[in-house]
Amino acid sequence: MKAEIWAGLLHGMSTDDSPLHTRCNPSWCWYRKAEDNGETPGSHKQHAGNFLKREVGEKLIPVYHRMSSDSLLQRMQHGGTQNANECLNSVIWARCPKTVFVGKSRVEAAASMAISTFNEGASAMLAVMEKLWLQNTVYSQQKSERHQQEMQEGPTYGAGMD
Repeated sequence: MKAEIWAGLLHGMSTDDSPLHTRCNPSWCWYRKAEDNGETPGSHKQHAGNFLKREVGEKLIPVYHRMSSDSLLQRMQHGGTQNANECLNSVIWARCPKTVFVGKSRVEAAASMAISTFNEGASAMLAVMEKLWLQNTVYSQQKSERHQQEMQEGPTYGAGMD
């Protein structure tokens, strides 16, 4: 993964005088593809649209160091996201799908509910309901009583329990 991250930057900074394609993958790099086929790679000038000035590339190096850091890559190892906003967005759109047109107030309500749930969990909605002086429904009261009973009893069944 680190090689792929750095390949993008170095590929863009490559010139005829200084080809930087050692980390490029031949499946997408024209230079490496030509080398693997035993051909002489063409001029970088043919690919001028992909050219990144060395001064700009050097300014990007600290960003690429952070993007390829072990700690960041470890967080992404299990398919998770490095961006908490991505998770929050999915919580918002679960409450207010993009496929259906709704008004501004509905989107704002969905965003507020999602932020509360994202930050504090599902119990945040009960706190909101209490602040709005909404009575708990019979269902939520029964659920709360069942939860309290389960907490007092402890686990009654589970893997390996007789």
